[in-house]
Amino acid sequence: MCKNRQLGYDPTIRYNSDLDNWEIDVYDSETQMTRVYVCESIRCNPHSTFGRHTRCFVAYEKPADSTSANNGDMPKVLIKDAWAQTLGPDGHVCDEIAYLREIRDTLADDHTLDNMYLRLHAG
Repeated sequence: MCKNRQLGYDPTIRYNSDLDNWEIDVYDSETQMTRVYVCESIRCNPHSTFGRHTRCFVAYEKPADSTSANNGDMPKVLIKDAWAQTLGPDGHVCDEIAYLREIRDTLADDHTLDNMYLRLHAG
C-alpha cells in the first residue's frame, strides 16, 4: 500500500538483519559526506506523544570494509536524532548544531577540557 517513507519511517535508520543491528546514516553538512554508524543501544527514548521525541543512540562509526558486527575498540559516540530550531526571545534562530560547532571551534585547542563538553563530529 504505502512506502515506509510515506508512513513516516526515517530512511536514515535501518535494521541490518545480516549483522543483527541498527545502522544510522549521519550527514555532515560541513564535509557534505554521510557516515554510517552502528547502534549499540538506545540511551534516551521518548515516552510521550508530546514534546521533542528526541532519541539518543550509543553507536560507533562503521568501518567502510566492515562485514562483522564486532565493534572492537571503536570510539563510541552519542547520536541525537532530533535537532530543533526555535526562535529565541529576541527573534534569532536558536540552532543546536551551530552552538555545538561554535563550542568545538572555540575549545578545539584546549585539551584540558576533553571529555567535558560535547564534541560535534557531524551535523
